[in-house]
Amino acid sequence: SASRGRVCIGTTAAAGVILPVNTTTAATNLLYNPLGSGVNAELLCTDIGLLASTTVIGTILMGISTIAPSSVTAITTVMPALVGGSAVAQLKYYSAATIVAANTSQFMAMFQITTTATISISTHYDWNGKLILAPGSSLIGYSVPVQTAAINVSHTWAEYPV
Repeated sequence: SASRGRVCIGTTAAAGVILPVNTTTAATNLLYNPLGSGVNAELLCTDIGLLASTTVIGTILMGISTIAPSSVTAITTVMPALVGGSAVAQLKYYSAATIVAANTSQFMAMFQITTTATISISTHYDWNGKLILAPGSSLIGYSVPVQTAAINVSHTWAEYPV
């Protein structure tokens, strides 16, 4: 799929994002498959890297939703996995978006730190076919409780015509 230009990678800016709690209406890491995109997106992997050495993080979570975001700010670092390829991702990756707090999310724990610590963390999560984003659905990053330091988040996904 990567050689056919169907695999894309989206990464937050170098400064990273601070993930909000799951009850917020202000998402800071949202991957959205818009209605009318014409593709289903298979999540391949998610990579997370902590940018500070001393921080409080709770559990890093990824939730899913079928409620369209509004008031969005696009992440500009979205590219095809085929280096030098010209494919344009149909999914939209946002560093700021307004969402409905009372969405029907399901959560997947990524990692957990429960106290302030001096740490260096990165994690890689293979989705292994567990999640397909159909048109009109989103993957949203959360933290419980709110973290105190920024993280970098990178998603890799494959797009297939519906």
